[in-house]
Amino acid sequence: MHPAHPQFVGIDVGKHELAVAIQPTGTHFTLPNTVRGHRQLLQRLGAAPACIVLEATGRYHRVLQLALAGADRPAAVIDPARVHGFRISEGIRAKTDGLDADLLARYAAQKQPAPSPLPSPTRTALADWVRSRDFLVSQRQALVNRRAEMPPALQRGHGQLIRSYDRQIAAADQEIARIIASDPILAAQATLLTSVSGIGPVTAAALLALLPELGTVSAKAIASLAGVAPRDDQSGTTARRKHLRGGRGRLRQALYLAMLSTTRWDPVMRIHYQGLVARGKPTKVALLACARKVLGVLNAMVREGLTWEQTAVGQGRFLPTPP
Repeated sequence: MHPAHPQFVGIDVGKHELAVAIQPTGTHFTLPNTVRGHRQLLQRLGAAPACIVLEATGRYHRVLQLALAGADRPAAVIDPARVHGFRISEGIRAKTDGLDADLLARYAAQKQPAPSPLPSPTRTALADWVRSRDFLVSQRQALVNRRAEMPPALQRGHGQLIRSYDRQIAAADQEIARIIASDPILAAQATLLTSVSGIGPVTAAALLALLPELGTVSAKAIASLAGVAPRDDQSGTTARRKHLRGGRGRLRQALYLAMLSTTRWDPVMRIHYQGLVARGKPTKVALLACARKVLGVLNAMVREGLTWEQTAVGQGRFLPTPP
């Protein structure tokens, strides 16, 4: 039971500090982002608040989220893009940790979002390794792009750096594979995902790590989360071309690259892609439309435990519009 005057708590999570605001009392205080600071926070909160909101901060909010859930005070972890939109709607321009905490408390009071589910430790570790691998790949590519511009005297050392990144990427691939193999659920889902032409271990790992909602929400919702759902852009009598906005950009990139192979090697998706292009869709638009179609099938595959060949698309029963 919540008290007669429910409390709505916003916590701005930093690497070293927690800025806390409570509505409607207007209480503000700061605590260290440590285990001791988390215990002090629980003591100061007292009775379970009606809603606690944190802004997603990568890894810095994770231990706090676990501490709150363990004390029966689960928190809602909100995408920074939503918080930014709420800030604009409130007409707030100034930005400090205290103001951010107060904004989150107001968000909690007005929106009252449901508590976020706790990620499994294995999936959290997988996400850390996938992001680290992405960083290594981006740094390696930057070196490759610059190599031709380097003086000859430096190119040898440049090549050694590239080979060093190759070894680190290979080590990351091994650890990602080990993590997936160590978890029966992740291993089974990875087997399903890689049954699709064009989806290899790297793309499957990105989907498992960065899209934990896969198989648990609708096809429309999963497309929005992955950033492959087109958004309307219409005002009055003006209707502009739809755009892809929001979502998780890394997943959109992974799915787009996967479609370069899927639309070539899977016969049904090849016909679907060719039909889109024949109707005047630009190449990128057609590939992302295929990504949205395939992601919806992947969502059903994970939910039902089916391989690609066992789905209607894989069996050729999905009949796209002919060119």
